[in-house]
Amino acid sequence: MNMIRMAIPTFIGAANVGDLHLQCTNGVPIANMLAHSPPLPLAIDYHEEGGEMTEEDEEGILLALRHSDRVHYISLWLPSPKLQKVITTMDEQFPILERLYIHSRTEGDTSLVLPRTFQAPNLRHLVLSPTALLNPIGSPLLTTTVGLVTLMLLDITPSAYFPPSYLLTRLSLMPQLEIVAIRFHTPLPNRDVERQLSDTPIMPHITLPNLREFGFRGVSAYLEGLLARINLNTPVLNTLRIELFNQLTFTVPCLLEFMGTSEILNFSTVWLDFTADGFIFGRHHQGKWRLSPFYLMVLCRHLDWQVSSAAQILAQSIFRVAQPGRPYTVAPTSQTIQQFEDTSCAK
Repeated sequence: MNMIRMAIPTFIGAANVGDLHLQCTNGVPIANMLAHSPPLPLAIDYHEEGGEMTEEDEEGILLALRHSDRVHYISLWLPSPKLQKVITTMDEQFPILERLYIHSRTEGDTSLVLPRTFQAPNLRHLVLSPTALLNPIGSPLLTTTVGLVTLMLLDITPSAYFPPSYLLTRLSLMPQLEIVAIRFHTPLPNRDVERQLSDTPIMPHITLPNLREFGFRGVSAYLEGLLARINLNTPVLNTLRIELFNQLTFTVPCLLEFMGTSEILNFSTVWLDFTADGFIFGRHHQGKWRLSPFYLMVLCRHLDWQVSSAAQILAQSIFRVAQPGRPYTVAPTSQTIQQFEDTSCAK
């Protein structure tokens, strides 16, 4: 039957080759498939890209979600109005759901929130954008899904903000984590984060022994609050991607201490780049920073701000990174050289 397929789901942490399930996706007549197929697990995968989703597709999603005891995979990439209709029906337990990926294609929308009654006790991979979908402070989801392997909370808006202490408490309950990404949509003033940290009781250090990838986008005070309590020096960590919002001064001792001891920096050349989005330094990867196993980026557009942030961070970091027996070369990319030549000519 062509509706049943052996598949490799296109999702972070996807299931092993050979998982047999029913694929519920754009263009598939769901009612007909469910009526004439054995009760296999359901993979719900709907993306609206390059065309409008049909009314039949919308009905298909809702019909598939009614079989909550069979749904093991959900991936939705839809505009907010359509997502709203879908997630309001997810108000019960999904006992075999392992992968949940929800992305709103409506930028900046904070009105979407998963029902508090939504439960997925066997969830392994959670990716949400915007994170307002979860409403972390009010949702029990992060306290009940202790078996998470992937946690990616993206596009965190001010309405969905949670302090470092809340995140640290949740991470301490997830010792199996392999991939963590925390990305804020807009900056919160460093002084507000520092005040929250000063009011936080001393917490024990957190060790995530299986952590392979760590990504962060936000203000430096928040990152420092995390790194002061999370031990990132795990033997399997191979990817570190940090993006900091621009600020007048940068003080990141915990990050620099990690950079000076981690084997993730076991390469000989640190590349510099000044792009349209900000200053970057780290390990270049065939001209694509986003694929690099390590980079630190300061998000600012004006070249003078980029130069100022570069000077501060490099002055603090080079003596930490370039240890005896592990010398480093700092080199500009060809794009950076060209940009400064153009700027000089313009003057």
